[in-house]
Amino acid sequence: MVKAISERIELRDVDDVAPDIVAEAAAAALARLDALGVSPLQACLSQGRLEAMDDQGKLDAEEPAFADHGVDPAHVEAYGAAVDAAAAVFAAHGVGRRTGGIIVTVPDAVLAEERATGNDLSVAA
Repeated sequence: MVKAISERIELRDVDDVAPDIVAEAAAAALARLDALGVSPLQACLSQGRLEAMDDQGKLDAEEPAFADHGVDPAHVEAYGAAVDAAAAVFAAHGVGRRTGGIIVTVPDAVLAEERATGNDLSVAA
């Protein structure tokens, strides 16, 4: 289940966590992405494409062709930094490790807009 946080970012599978803690964790993740100059959509798309490359065995090459698959390594690193920021908030509040990890994503409307027009609604204002 997805828990909406804002118009720019969401954390997934956190229904068992108090809403104020989820909001704080999402804000920390968003602040980290903003500080790195990477939108939530850019980070999520690169992370998803990296995972697809892994599923297809394309990361096994000596030099994986990230650009050919739309993966920006800096965006993947930013995704990891956002996850780390959210995890730090959860840990500070005594929330145990997430079984499936912390999943940072974007609202459906952001993804739909990107697919329809190419516009990224998750970019910082």
